Amino acid sequence: LDAFPFFDGLAAVIREAHACDPPIQVHAWLNAHPLWSESAPPVWEDHILYRRPDWLTQDPHGNRGTPVGYALDFGHPEVQDYLTRLYLEVVRKYDVDGIHFDFIRFGGAEWGYNEVSVARFLSSLSAEQRAGVLARAERASLLTQETTRGNRNNSSTHEVFPGASRASGATKPHPASVPTPDDPLFSDWRRKQVTDLVRRVTLLAKELKPNLIVSAAVVPWGNAPGTFEESAAYRRCFQDWRAWAREGILDMLIPMLYFREKEHGEWFRNWVRYCAQLKGGRTRIIAGIGNWLNSHDDTLQQAKHADSLLDGVCFFSYASTNPMPGAEAELFNEKFYDRLRELPSTPPPPGSPPPATKY
Repeated sequence: LDAFPFFDGLAAVIREAHACDPPIQVHAWLNAHPLWSESAPPVWEDHILYRRPDWLTQDPHGNRGTPVGYALDFGHPEVQDYLTRLYLEVVRKYDVDGIHFDFIRFGGAEWGYNEVSVARFLSSLSAEQRAGVLARAERASLLTQETTRGNRNNSSTHEVFPGASRASGATKPHPASVPTPDDPLFSDWRRKQVTDLVRRVTLLAKELKPNLIVSAAVVPWGNAPGTFEESAAYRRCFQDWRAWAREGILDMLIPMLYFREKEHGEWFRNWVRYCAQLKGGRTRIIAGIGNWLNSHDDTLQQAKHADSLLDGVCFFSYASTNPMPGAEAELFNEKFYDRLRELPSTPPPPGSPPPATKY
């Protein structure tokens, strides 16, 4: 929007949406983890990527290019403060009906090794715990030295700033001075950093606006596991959204149930069944429907099933409503909205937030 520097897109959307009859709610969608793509550096000299590279997450070898580009590390206290300020700034400045967490997770178990974060983790341990963590790291270091010997690749790569190497650390031995990616204590600690941020932002935002709706998109990758501790969200992303639902931290939880009905329809239904077990508290469970992956018929089939067991459905996305997925990617199709009339209109239960069943 550099061509229109005085145009406030969020303010314009709120103004138009609230003027509708009935009014349309506006929930501000903010990505918590990704900061910038690796494809090209920012053109703005004062971008946070340049000003605070020490806030970035990294892997055990110091590489900072995550699957979503350069990303913030939730274990750094200044990152927690920064993200909290961003969410609260939106609540203070705009008449939003809600705020929405996306990418409120780590990109994988190999991330979270920001130097400040690791130091905080180690300092939080007892002497016995710290000795156990470093002993496990030492064993991993010796093992990876054996398995990676003779297969090293130290090719240089262009860096946006010092330490931002895009080279993979997969062929390097694990450093003995930092915890292993699967260390149980380090995993618990990273989960706590994510949960603490979600709880903090929610409580402070609701102090400013008690009726604000706070929601999050969460990971249900693969088939539903036997126990949540086996899930990718818990083990790899350190996103304990089951605990969020049980505690009632959020008003709405939106598992991203993005599955092709023809290939993984059973996975979709297994996750819906699992999510139904989390109902009953203050957090409403809304099924995220990947309509860009399916035909209109399959999308409606999934939506009806989820709507019958959960607290509603949320479509991703209204920008891609074509009936032939893949053939016309990211195209708008008016017929999609006609088909939505086939969904039942279910009023929310007493005491729940005001949004209707469909989002």
